[in-house]
Amino acid sequence: MEMLTCLLPMTRIINTNTVTIKNIRLRAVRNLIFFLIPVLFSCNSRETGIHIIKDGQRAKAVSIPRNLAADIADDSIGTVVQVKLKSGHPSVAIFGKYIHNNDSIVFEPYIPFTPGLEYEVFVGNKQAGSFKIPAGNIADAPTVLAVYPSPDTLPENLLKVYIRFSQPMQEARSAQHIVLIKNNKDTLTNVFLDLQPELWNDTRTVLTVWLDPGRIKRDLQPNLRLGNPLQEKNKYTLLVTNGWKGANGISLQKDFTKQFVASKRDSLSPVPHNWDLEIPKTNTKDEFKIDLKEPLDHFLLEESLQVVTDKNIPVKGKWVIDKDDRHCAFIPTETWSAGNYILVIASRLEDLAGNNLNRPFDRDITKTKTPPVTATYRRNFVIGD
Repeated sequence: MEMLTCLLPMTRIINTNTVTIKNIRLRAVRNLIFFLIPVLFSCNSRETGIHIIKDGQRAKAVSIPRNLAADIADDSIGTVVQVKLKSGHPSVAIFGKYIHNNDSIVFEPYIPFTPGLEYEVFVGNKQAGSFKIPAGNIADAPTVLAVYPSPDTLPENLLKVYIRFSQPMQEARSAQHIVLIKNNKDTLTNVFLDLQPELWNDTRTVLTVWLDPGRIKRDLQPNLRLGNPLQEKNKYTLLVTNGWKGANGISLQKDFTKQFVASKRDSLSPVPHNWDLEIPKTNTKDEFKIDLKEPLDHFLLEESLQVVTDKNIPVKGKWVIDKDDRHCAFIPTETWSAGNYILVIASRLEDLAGNNLNRPFDRDITKTKTPPVTATYRRNFVIGD
């Protein structure tokens, strides 16, 4: 535009005797302006060839043309080519991995790109281009589907809480967004174990949160100093705040709360031989139902039970866990045949206080003998005509 500023004063040269020259000059300036505007616009919107790679709705990676770093050796790309948040500190690059070939460099961040934010690509100290992650739609906001254990009365030595989300969530956020409130007034601190990395399933849709075992196990220093995280007969609210963002960068639609009352301490292991079994009929696909007598660990239940024949051949089917976590059922793929069957239970199965089938979670090893350890427990049942 500085060139235009220099040229425009020419239009002020007026000579009444040289109107023709004036008109020629005006036409020349006008033509020059129409020539320069497209050139300037083209320079400002120069296409760099950088584009976003998506996995469904999520911005998974960014592809950078190899010619933007043509002089960089392959083994130096990870240190010379950097992606930075445009609004962030200029010296801080985003961590991720680089995959390159003759045509492009693909950068995939370890922590997903945030929708609505703009990023810059640097080659050395020179900006090579930028890109913006499209803002997500509110309809794509994640929700909390469930919190386990689901009952509204839980033992005061409750060990674990599972939170299931509708879609993958951003990691390392639980300490900021999970709150425990006592009797609707006191926000508790130092309740949860600060695990890094957090315990997510493979799809980052289920988070396992541990209450501090050091405070639950009696006679340990954290327990003596701070007491048990939960106190019998008190009311509690587990709050998951809506500031928590999904992997797509969109926050939870709303806060999620689960209210419960703490009951007395549970210091006994589950006893499979006390379970009630409802035996299905022959030549049906009826469910094989189990009353567990107490709520057990929801996700361990899904992994710890199996039905086999008396020849140890697994019966095909699926397990369904009831909402209360104290009833479950096995649904066979094929009809039941008459014969002898075995319910196999992995000994790692726990109740809500972390007591597994082999031993209680909190026991005084100076006063009790170490119980025998077995990998599985077995219960026989018969399906007859």
